[in-house]
Amino acid sequence: MATATPAAKKTASRRADSAARDDLHTTRKRSTAGSAPTASGAADAQSGKRKAPSGYVSKRPRKPSVPWQTYPAPIQGLVDTGREVLGIDNLRPGQAEALTHIAAGRDVLAVMPTGSGKSLLYQLPSLVLPGLTLVVSPLIALIKDQIDKMLERGVAVCRFDSTLTVRQLREAEALVRAPGGTLVLTTPERISDPEFREFLLEGADGVGVSLFVVDEAHCVSQWGHDFRPSYLTLRKALEELGRPPVLATTATAPPHVRDDIMHQLGMSEAEVVTTTFDRPNLHFEVIALPGDDEKLKTLVTLLKKL
Repeated sequence: MATATPAAKKTASRRADSAARDDLHTTRKRSTAGSAPTASGAADAQSGKRKAPSGYVSKRPRKPSVPWQTYPAPIQGLVDTGREVLGIDNLRPGQAEALTHIAAGRDVLAVMPTGSGKSLLYQLPSLVLPGLTLVVSPLIALIKDQIDKMLERGVAVCRFDSTLTVRQLREAEALVRAPGGTLVLTTPERISDPEFREFLLEGADGVGVSLFVVDEAHCVSQWGHDFRPSYLTLRKALEELGRPPVLATTATAPPHVRDDIMHQLGMSEAEVVTTTFDRPNLHFEVIALPGDDEKLKTLVTLLKKL
């Protein structure tokens, strides 16, 4: 496991991150020789079965399913990259505002309902940032789902959790050490390990962590409905990682929980982005029926429409 970087190296890494954010709207293409293993996972890259891609370039032009919108310069390049790599068309409500703040290197608390695209807020920056985009998530199932989706798109991504075999762990460590930005997903328990934090400082060939993401951020609040004590170590982890910009995301956070999240993570000057919880595709309806037989028939009819 690598040791912590000297102060001078931390300063150089921060400068590199700052310069990258100034030009975050440009699409960064990485050469085969200098890029991290991607696509099929670190296993194939480690064994030499598949070479890393020469850059985030679509194999063939893609026709948009809807007319493509244009965005302000700071994020237009990000959106263009997302269209090539992730297959997106346009941003959803709240995403452009949040990405603009992230591109400027500001802390962001995004309170957006389930299905609104919170994960895109860190997936897009991870494609162009020079260092690691570190995502702390409470559930291994959520982590695995993200990994599968990113691997399908050929994105440099890996995970660290208690389910990894020794071989998988070594391959993930190799991916983190390699030059170039990488999306790294882990659990709050794993990030609480000081030795793991020291290892992350050397990630991306010494650049370290460019963006620190706290998913399901309500778990950090003792006022939240799903408080996780392990989340209380995140603020210390942030400081030891050089205090990179923070993105905290959650679907459920009333004002007092938002304030507690920002306090616990040291995000006193964070930009707060909220979107409506109105879901046009969902509705509630009460149907009055005379008896159980009618209820059963109605239920079967409704289920067949799903």
